[in-house]
Amino acid sequence: RICASFAEISSGADFTVVEGTGHSGVGSIIDLSNADVARLLGLDAVLVTTGGIGSAFDQLALNWLAFKAAGVRVRAVILNRVLPEKREMIMEYIPKALAKWGIPLAGCIPFSPLLDAPCMDDLRNLFGVPLIGGEQHAFRHFHDERLVGTSLALYREALNARELIITHASRDDLIMATIEDELLSRRSHPNGDLERGLLLVGHLPPSPAVLEAIRRAELPALYAPVSSYKAMQMLAGFTAKIRSEDTDKVSRAVSLARSNVDFDILCGN
Repeated sequence: RICASFAEISSGADFTVVEGTGHSGVGSIIDLSNADVARLLGLDAVLVTTGGIGSAFDQLALNWLAFKAAGVRVRAVILNRVLPEKREMIMEYIPKALAKWGIPLAGCIPFSPLLDAPCMDDLRNLFGVPLIGGEQHAFRHFHDERLVGTSLALYREALNARELIITHASRDDLIMATIEDELLSRRSHPNGDLERGLLLVGHLPPSPAVLEAIRRAELPALYAPVSSYKAMQMLAGFTAKIRSEDTDKVSRAVSLARSNVDFDILCGN
């Protein structure tokens, strides 16, 4: 079935990328690891790992050995999410380390805060709840997540743009202050939207007055009936993906790949 599916998909394509999610051994439990599938389909492999030197190369070594044992050629390596301050060092040492295997480094893609940031629609999927306002901003991204349980005065001492504000749904004072600041910023400055979002938590939903205020302000917001602790735990374990509907992320990913990957190496023989 794998061979038939690959033949059908690739028959009308100039090229086909087969994504082996995870490491080279994924699927071994049914004797169809990523290395086995690559051998079955007669494909070369490209290893992609998080940028670094020691731990990154350790991961590459394990995966390279698995593909070698399966008789699969590793065509190239791509390092992803490379920190800017480490890029020069990585570009110097990783190609030297790969040379003993005869494998080129085809890409060194820098870390992008945008690609790492969740949007409201990601959070809607994570918590399994609908937006309660600002649906037109479902793909707004946030630089920071801020759990607020302090007094209103302390909260207002540090207001930042592009923040996801997480607070209890009963904190009408904090919620209304967030809305008021958003509206004031829009009135005071051209393009003055603070681009914040609200994640309301707790087992009691927000009041009808608060819901109406959120809708009128067109502020992207969710209500998740979980505790603050549970919400933060879920956020901490969440990895934002690149989805086709998220055009900002797609454009950024394409730009980074175009600028930092040698496609001649990937497409060569």
